Amino acid sequence: MSTGGICTVPECGEIVAEAFVCSTCTHRLSVALGDVADLAEELQTDLTRQGRRGGRDGGRDAEAPLPFDVGASIVADALLSTLTSWALIVAGDLLGTPPATGAAGLASWLGARVERIRHRPDGGVCVDEVCAAIEAARDQVHGPARGPNSLLLGVCPECGQALYGRERVRQARCRRDGCDGVVDAAEWRYDALQQLAEEVLPAVDAARAASVFLGVDISAARVRQWRRRGRLAPVDPDASRPLYRVAEVCRLLDVDTRQTAS
Repeated sequence: MSTGGICTVPECGEIVAEAFVCSTCTHRLSVALGDVADLAEELQTDLTRQGRRGGRDGGRDAEAPLPFDVGASIVADALLSTLTSWALIVAGDLLGTPPATGAAGLASWLGARVERIRHRPDGGVCVDEVCAAIEAARDQVHGPARGPNSLLLGVCPECGQALYGRERVRQARCRRDGCDGVVDAAEWRYDALQQLAEEVLPAVDAARAASVFLGVDISAARVRQWRRRGRLAPVDPDASRPLYRVAEVCRLLDVDTRQTAS
């Protein structure tokens, strides 16, 4: 047990006695874990697009958005992976079976053990990664409202662990015991973009996907503004609900981000 010092959550800096995580960060973890059940359900709705994606006969017409939200899939997988990994770590059974199933079950299990987590030497890393995964889920469901938490940088090529870090981090090393995998954030985002190159989505979903892959917040309003200014054209200009290529939205976002930074 720590005899006192600085909270080990990145960029916190609070003084803490006889623990590794301060009470404020511990409370943030507890609140975040309490949100997971609702977020997981809403992510599943995003994935299936129940009641919103199909035509009247359950099919899909030319104007309907894709029935599978790529951004929601990545965020949901990262959330489950992160919760599973930390549940195994806290349980002390890295090679065993997780102590609960599903994101909601794992979050509930971890939530009952936040005091144990704050007294672990790796407690700060746990708070940072778990809160980042949950914040990404909130962004996906409710729209970007990014705080000081880490961003999803990619998935470990060796073990599949979701890796998080600050926006300017170029490489992320897997923290799972026995794994030495490294993700190049830019390369991962590029590869993800290539997979999406031919996907077409409505403005809201295209903006969300671009935010996930480029790590820069963008709204649907901005996508529509690009269209009004002639910078972005929908796939079918005559469709009742315009659809946009995700790759083109990402290209414009990357251009504007570079111009702003220069």
